[in-house]
Amino acid sequence: QFHREMGDAWKAREQALNTGASPGAVLWPKATAVVCGVAALAVLGLAVASVAGGGRWRRVRLLASVALVAVMIQGLLGGFRVFLDQIMGTQLAAIHGAFAQLVFCLLLSVAVLSAPLRPGRELSAADRNRLGLPALVLPVAVIVQLVWGVMVRHTGSPLGQRLHILTAFVVTGLTVWLAARILATPSSRARLGFYAYHLVAIVAVQVMLGVEAWMGKFAAAGPELATPPMQRTVTQGAAILRTAHMLVGVALLAASVLLAFRVWRRADVGGAIESPTKPVLEPGAVACVT
Repeated sequence: QFHREMGDAWKAREQALNTGASPGAVLWPKATAVVCGVAALAVLGLAVASVAGGGRWRRVRLLASVALVAVMIQGLLGGFRVFLDQIMGTQLAAIHGAFAQLVFCLLLSVAVLSAPLRPGRELSAADRNRLGLPALVLPVAVIVQLVWGVMVRHTGSPLGQRLHILTAFVVTGLTVWLAARILATPSSRARLGFYAYHLVAIVAVQVMLGVEAWMGKFAAAGPELATPPMQRTVTQGAAILRTAHMLVGVALLAASVLLAFRVWRRADVGGAIESPTKPVLEPGAVACVT
């Protein structure tokens, strides 16, 4: 409703401009904004109440509550982006795109941690110590890489262009390093071999798509040779290629986050669901259930 009222205010402003009348001040839906704020506080209160319950799934409930609030913020950013795009520029588009990656990581984390870890799938302490650091550094590097990609996509920043390429080398190197360490020992290869091959395959596809998307955006010939990259006509093929590059980047982030949780997760922390054991009774014995 808040977004709908913002859209109605914008349409009224456009109609006033088309008829030559003064649009006046932009009327914000203040009453609905207050209702939305109260509803958001109620959601936060319920989240706090659910986390205060304790138990082995307390951390998962806390993460789910944070993800819920992040989704709400992302929705508001999307509405503000549409409403303020022609008033304040396209800066909110970059913020909206970058924050979306963090929201996706939160939702993925909730999904991964909500599933029980099967017995025998936990890494040994030696493998965890050997793989723990690169498994944590890789998702951070991928998030930074995606932020620079958002800057290139929405703003064409020269600094973002340089950092996007440099960080691509870092992400590729970390991926190869982590995959090599996983495949180095039989124990980690048996539990994480699929994750390693999957991660390397995604990086290989992402590099190829990145090169093609970069050439399509910044390399030109013919009549558009003297046109700045941000002002060139985007063909359907170029749009499909850039979108595929973005989606594979999100898949790379998902794979790296999943692998980090897989390395660090232990079965006794939000892990396997314990099944009750049935007692074995001797003939004539009496079972006492409390």
